[in-house]
Amino acid sequence: MNIEEKIFSVLSADAGVIGAVPIDRIRPPGNWEALDRPYIVHFPVTPQVFRTHETGSSTLLKIWRYQVSCFAGTYSAAKALAVLVRAALDNYRTGGINSYWVGETHVPYELDVLVQHIAVEFEIADSL
Repeated sequence: MNIEEKIFSVLSADAGVIGAVPIDRIRPPGNWEALDRPYIVHFPVTPQVFRTHETGSSTLLKIWRYQVSCFAGTYSAAKALAVLVRAALDNYRTGGINSYWVGETHVPYELDVLVQHIAVEFEIADSL
């Protein structure tokens, strides 16, 4: 499973997130501005690969900077969704990944598509 699939599985299994956004509106990057709001777009930003040598074998660990963008029609709805995403992924430790919240940014209101956007950032360690 790649990192996008792993994060999708975490978000789509979280009752709080799914209560706010249907599973079919949790997507990787694409042209999703026409989606009904709210929706989530998630993607890895940058990876760092670390190699360790334990007991004669080589292990890979990839540390991702990962963004989960929460889109909604109002700031309060986008912020509420960002809180749910943070609760789902902060300190998550299962399935070979360890995820930690780094911060969030409110992207200025996009007048052309009338959407509020809050970008929530995580650092995710993924054993390969």
